[in-house]
Amino acid sequence: MHIKTFVGVYPNLARVRPSVGSFLDQVKEAFPSLRAAGYFMSKSAPGCFIYRIEGPKRSYTGVIACLDVLDFLEGRILQHEHTLEVEEEKQMRLLLERRAAVKPVLMAYPNAAPLDRWISEYAEAHTPFMEIILEKEKSLHQVWKVAEATDLEALTVLFDEHVPKVYIADGHHRTVCSALLYKRLQVENKDNLTYDRFLCGLFPESEVKIFAFNRIVQLPDHLDVDTLLSRLSAWCVVKPLRKKRQPLKKHEMTLFANDICYKLRWKKEVLNEYAGAPAILDTALLNDHVLKDIMGINDVRTDHRVTYTESPKGLRGIAKKVHQDSRCVAFCLYPVSASEFFAVADAGEVLPPKSTWFEPRMKNGLLVQEF
Repeated sequence: MHIKTFVGVYPNLARVRPSVGSFLDQVKEAFPSLRAAGYFMSKSAPGCFIYRIEGPKRSYTGVIACLDVLDFLEGRILQHEHTLEVEEEKQMRLLLERRAAVKPVLMAYPNAAPLDRWISEYAEAHTPFMEIILEKEKSLHQVWKVAEATDLEALTVLFDEHVPKVYIADGHHRTVCSALLYKRLQVENKDNLTYDRFLCGLFPESEVKIFAFNRIVQLPDHLDVDTLLSRLSAWCVVKPLRKKRQPLKKHEMTLFANDICYKLRWKKEVLNEYAGAPAILDTALLNDHVLKDIMGINDVRTDHRVTYTESPKGLRGIAKKVHQDSRCVAFCLYPVSASEFFAVADAGEVLPPKSTWFEPRMKNGLLVQEF
């Protein structure tokens, strides 16, 4: 994978402190006016950047650089979910209004020890040019610029040699929109824009955390909790638990119903049905056998009986909702692994909707690519 440099545009901290968090929250909608008013500045020479987020529980370190749109069009940047045309058009409109990408697309790739070591040693040996503390998230954001020719060559060669392809973790619509914009500009380009590259945050597998999305489901009129449990027993081993919790391992779910928590473990014969798949995903099993076969929910994308909450938010909100509405139940899932995520993308397939919640969550406006 050949990474490309860009001229990094970043907040003028002298003007936005101490309210840098609220300032960054405005960037998505107001970048052009904020840029014109002097709230951003830029490095004169192009480069790549090492970016680290230190949070309350763990840190994430990766590289911010541009990737060639052709790498996506030619299959070296792999996706794992479908995009919606209306969202693609929205993202394209935002790009053209801003003439900038204000947030990198999150890319993941399998660890490569020489590259991991170089990034770590570079950050250790140099002082970050930007450090921002975000009080709300309790996180420290540090950015190092890689601009010297020898350093850029070393970093570029390591990516070329050890990262043949990357995987879109978060930012499918922005990626597809970049490719569509590139194609359109080949035909008509009144404003002389160049859009052959797009902004990415490249993080190795060890620096990406995948969380699950939990589901809150409204029971259909013909189904009560006792009947649901009875029908679930055809697919799962069902066991009541003493307290509410998230599932502890793959192919295990927990169900909240009537203030009781149940452990659901898929039966072996059910798992055997999916033996030929690139990965046996609990989200797919739940959609096929529970939401569709038992509850009559054929399309989880559009059915309003299903709502989603990312597992980092915890169980309190889910438990409260189920407690307040006896017609609601909740399913908590175990996260998809990176190897499963890679395998599905390698096979040219997509994950079921709301299968993954990725961290790190990069901030709008911390590093901007103008075009």
